[in-house]
Amino acid sequence: MDNNTRKLLNLTDESLVFEENWLSREARHHRSVNMISGRLVEPNKQCPQCGFTECVKNGTYQTISQLPEVERRPTYLKLKRERYLCKNCGSTFSATTSLVDDYCQLSKQLKYQIAFDLKENRARKEIAEFHH
Repeated sequence: MDNNTRKLLNLTDESLVFEENWLSREARHHRSVNMISGRLVEPNKQCPQCGFTECVKNGTYQTISQLPEVERRPTYLKLKRERYLCKNCGSTFSATTSLVDDYCQLSKQLKYQIAFDLKENRARKEIAEFHH
């Protein structure tokens, strides 16, 4: 993915790594959706508990977060997040991004759009259906 596409989709976090075939169309909840696939790495690998800098990779896990619509189609970000193990204190931590809060399935940008829609005089059910 080139820099202009990253800016257009608001995926400018430097810890996101995208492969060559990063976009696919998939069926999800009986609808055709845009699925953006990537990997999330931690560039500094510093333990949040003790501050030790020599942490080792300890596997990955996958998350799927909803982004705002693109081409009037629901868009999802499928990330393989890397896990790390601290050799000093034994704690584990995962790579994080500024696009999505930890343990949340909605991106911050989508939350802002929903909050903006709530500011208008629209029914909550209508807003929920619009943002899938």
